[in-house]
Amino acid sequence: MSKKPLVRKVKRGAEISHDTSYSVAGIPESDKLKKETTTISVSLATRNKIKSLRRIYKTKTVNETLDKMLDQYVESNLDQDLRQEFVKNLKVLNSVDELTLDD
Repeated sequence: MSKKPLVRKVKRGAEISHDTSYSVAGIPESDKLKKETTTISVSLATRNKIKSLRRIYKTKTVNETLDKMLDQYVESNLDQDLRQEFVKNLKVLNSVDELTLDD
């Protein structure tokens, strides 16, 4: 059994692009529409903390709480009070050793 070469077939005039900002190939560069993206800066430590909390507490309620807290953090880039509230909530959630939920 011979190995088939890895060849990507492309229509004539099209281009292969690994640039994720473009979704359409085969259109001249000037005509491509760039997707607008918003970059939100969240520190790596904060992201890792949220990921680890999600692994520890795999419950819908906690994940919804974490999502809400992350939204608060994003908004806190504009509002100092929300930033302090987020940090306080994260510290409280981090201090919980075991979470029990009544269904």
